[in-house]
Amino acid sequence: MMILLFALSFVLSLVMGWSLVEPFFRTASAGGDLKALEGDRERLFHSLEDLENDYRAGKLSVGDYSDIKERLVSDLSAVMKQIEQ
Repeated sequence: MMILLFALSFVLSLVMGWSLVEPFFRTASAGGDLKALEGDRERLFHSLEDLENDYRAGKLSVGDYSDIKERLVSDLSAVMKQIEQ
């Protein structure tokens, strides 16, 4: 059981970490920017859903949940603003 919790925590950490550094590695062309942004939006929505499910399952503390959710919502807001432009 402990190994499963560790593995899930590790995977969640990787997903959250990647969402923070991925924009620095992106080299999309002007024509692909909208598709890339839409992909980012979908990824962030799915990450929020996964976060909610993990929190409801008791896999995250309130503090970790709040911190991760704040970062995801902030990233999602920035992506949505870029899509609107």
